[in-house]
Amino acid sequence: MYVKEILHGKIPVSYTGKLIDAYEFKDAAGLHLYILTKTEETSRVSIFGFGYTQHNGAFVKDWEIKDFSGLNVLLRYTYTKIVDIDKDGLFESIFVYQLDPDRGDGSTWKMMVHYKNAKYVFRVHVPELDYDKYTVTWDKSFETLPKSVRKYLIDYWNMVAEKEDLQGRYVLTDRIK
Repeated sequence: MYVKEILHGKIPVSYTGKLIDAYEFKDAAGLHLYILTKTEETSRVSIFGFGYTQHNGAFVKDWEIKDFSGLNVLLRYTYTKIVDIDKDGLFESIFVYQLDPDRGDGSTWKMMVHYKNAKYVFRVHVPELDYDKYTVTWDKSFETLPKSVRKYLIDYWNMVAEKEDLQGRYVLTDRIK
C-alpha cells in the first residue's frame, strides 16, 4: 500500500482544465488515481474531481464530481488526504475546497469524501457579516457511515476549521452517537 503525489508527473488519463491536484495510490483493490482539475470561463469557475482504478492495464473512472461557482473556487489542497480511515486495506479520499472565497458576505466550504466508492459531502457556510448565519450541512447519507468513520471525518473537519480559524467549528460532535 502506498500513496504518492503525481501532480508534476505524467498523468496516464486525459482530463479537461488545469490540473490542480493528483495522486496515485495502491491498496487492496489495486492501483488508483485521484485527480482534481479546474476550468475558468467568463462568469463561471468549475472544479472536477475524478477517481480511477486500473483494470487490465487501463484506468477506468470510478467516480466524478463537478461543482460550479459564479465567482471562484479555491482548492485547499493542503487538506487533501488519501487515507485508510477504517483500516480495511482500502483508501478513502478527502478533499476540501471553498466556493466564492473573496465574496464579502462569507463563503461556503465543502469537504468531499469518497468512502467505499460512495460520495459524502459536508458543507459549511462561514459568514463574514453580522446578519449572516453559520450553517453546517451533511448529506443525509452521512448517518449511514460507521460511527468510527463519522468521528474521523468530524475530527478532520474540526482540524481544518481550527487551522483556518473558522467560527463554530465544534458544532458537529453530537452527530457521532
